[in-house]
Amino acid sequence: MSSQKSNLSKHILLVFCFLLFTFSSFAQQKKVYTQFAEEAFADGDFHTAAEYYLKLYEKDSTVDYAYLLGESYRGYNAFKQSLSFYSVVLNAKEKDKYPFTLYYVALLNKQLENYLLSEKQFTQFVKESKDKSSFQYKHAQQEVSSFKQVYQLLKDTIKTTVCNVASVNTNESEFGALIPLDSVLLYSALRKTGKDFKINIYSSVGMDTSFSAEQLMKEWNIGDFDVANATFNSAKNKIVYSKCDKNKQCKLVERQYVDTGWTAEKLLPVEINAEGFTATQPYLLAQEGKEILLFVSDMPGGKGKLDVWYSKFENNTFSKPTNIGAQVNSPGNEITPYYDVNDTALYFSSDWWPNLGSQDIFYCKGLLSQLKSPVNAGIPINSSRNDKCYWMNDATHGYITSTRVGTKSDDADAICCSDIYAIKKVKNKDVPKDTLPYKLIEAYMNLPLVLYFHNDEPNPRTRDTLSKFTYMETYNEYHKLVPDYLSKYPVGMHGEDSALARADIARFFTDYVDLGVEDLQYFVTDLLKYIQQGYSAEVLIKGFASPLTTTNYNVNLSLRRISTLMNYLRVYDNGVFVPYLNGTASNGAKITFIKNPNGEYKSAVGVSDDYYDTRNSIYNPHAAIERRIEVVRVNLIPKEPKEIPYYDNFKKMEIELDTISGESIKKKIYLKNTSDKEWTIQDLGADCSCTQLSWDKNTVLPGDYLTLQFEIDLKGKVGEKHQIINLKKSNNEDFQLIELKYFVKPTE
Repeated sequence: MSSQKSNLSKHILLVFCFLLFTFSSFAQQKKVYTQFAEEAFADGDFHTAAEYYLKLYEKDSTVDYAYLLGESYRGYNAFKQSLSFYSVVLNAKEKDKYPFTLYYVALLNKQLENYLLSEKQFTQFVKESKDKSSFQYKHAQQEVSSFKQVYQLLKDTIKTTVCNVASVNTNESEFGALIPLDSVLLYSALRKTGKDFKINIYSSVGMDTSFSAEQLMKEWNIGDFDVANATFNSAKNKIVYSKCDKNKQCKLVERQYVDTGWTAEKLLPVEINAEGFTATQPYLLAQEGKEILLFVSDMPGGKGKLDVWYSKFENNTFSKPTNIGAQVNSPGNEITPYYDVNDTALYFSSDWWPNLGSQDIFYCKGLLSQLKSPVNAGIPINSSRNDKCYWMNDATHGYITSTRVGTKSDDADAICCSDIYAIKKVKNKDVPKDTLPYKLIEAYMNLPLVLYFHNDEPNPRTRDTLSKFTYMETYNEYHKLVPDYLSKYPVGMHGEDSALARADIARFFTDYVDLGVEDLQYFVTDLLKYIQQGYSAEVLIKGFASPLTTTNYNVNLSLRRISTLMNYLRVYDNGVFVPYLNGTASNGAKITFIKNPNGEYKSAVGVSDDYYDTRNSIYNPHAAIERRIEVVRVNLIPKEPKEIPYYDNFKKMEIELDTISGESIKKKIYLKNTSDKEWTIQDLGADCSCTQLSWDKNTVLPGDYLTLQFEIDLKGKVGEKHQIINLKKSNNEDFQLIELKYFVKPTE
């Protein structure tokens, strides 16, 4: 017995020693890994930092390591991994230790194009934030106020093509492209030199997106510095670029070109290269008879973090720099300035003004001394990732730098590095003079728009056909009743059945009620775009109700519900729709509603109409789905067809040829490619052999027209007729219909 006790004591002692050794070993590892991670993070090597923090987290899953992993992954654009660890922080008891986590989550979701979720998270952060003086709070306020413009940007793509310059780009970073001489592309790039990485200036010969192998500009890349962002004066005999040390502090230097070549480097004046601060991203231009240097700096006197400054070249030197002002600079970062003389506009990138995700390219029209407010350059120049370094070679061709999806370094986990993209602006073509008049087109919109209501809302227990409430007011009141639905629908159920019933309610509000509000934002954005272009709109709305009361009562209830949408349009965006609703808009466009209040006529079979069975007649999702209105169609009617080009984005177009006679009629239809990508004809035909079709091209570039000619044989035709042309394009899954309406006059 004593022998067994002795063996047991030895076993316990061995286990204790093993655990002590393991703990001691991890403690040693923890110290080393922490040091490596902190050093890598401080150096901006976020990938290495994440590797070491992950090792620490696997051993000790604390909220601190989770937060540091979220920060590290965000640092090298591994957004999904970053979100997963930030989520750990948000769900931890100690989440208040990291008060800005929700702010960063909202930023990441915006860059992942989860815009509606991002908007909700920014709104929640603003509401819950305790530090009202922080940059994060102020920026979140700016983000919340800008989402309306973001949704508009998502709808209004500009006529520009964007192509990756694959012959230059690698898995490392390339940025800041320009063409100082014919066929010579100059750009900055991160390349491995020995054991380290270094940024240098390179050149390549070619045009558009096809270039030869790169050549290092050796005479400009001297010493252990990162050299980038070259710019030339108009005479091409002066170059200014940035040199950055290992601490990432940059200075601007210049060289002159003389008979013997480029002179030695010369630091620009200390007023530009302020001691202890960064000066970078120069751009030289000539304006009002003076040479001007634009550059970026974090020197004192700015509006935010990095600001755009300018200095005039006077008396053989650059003057004391001037901050370009609050119409450009913000509390955030404004970088990569460029002035387009053809466009008379300053271009720059900003992470503050209303953007699609992070840094977007903006422009301000006017001379530097008279700049107007910034305008987002739009899609596809901008994306949900970082876009910068706008530069134009002429009025239509240029380059940008981007970390958008599709860059060479894009993989499933992260986009670490930027690529150079070629941009080509498409000039608008004049509307053909022989454009046929058309009656209306059925717009391609995200329809049906379905909006839901609580039982007998709005204005319960009345027979009114109008309501004073807007739809969003009824929606907000509806959402306050979610706890009632969650408690009253599962009444009488137990266990799994009760849990499933609660899940059905949660799913109804998320997938139906909330989704309807999201769709409403897209609807009003689309509708406003069309009427501002001069189209009048006929909006067909259907109303439904659950069969809890009489049919006549429900018809009136449906009309009240329809009126809430009309009221919402009246107050939307400070009344922007009011002139169109009142018929007083300066462009002549107006909005009219065609109401179809179905009441309970069309309610689903099997929905309870038992007044006393509120669980099934009110709180059952099957009954709740019946309480809705639907916008099912929007017809667009031009005021003056010959002044509005045909758009290719329609479900059905109606063209009236009026009264005609003779043996045949031959006319042309012009369909304009209003997208930012080319499309091709996949199928084109008519419903009658009497209609012969011909067209001028199979591929239509952005901004160009397809000329479609039809000839109808009128032999044997008398009275009112119509023919259908079926069109199938590569950018649309459905056939689009063109209906030709005409009246054939009998021969005498």
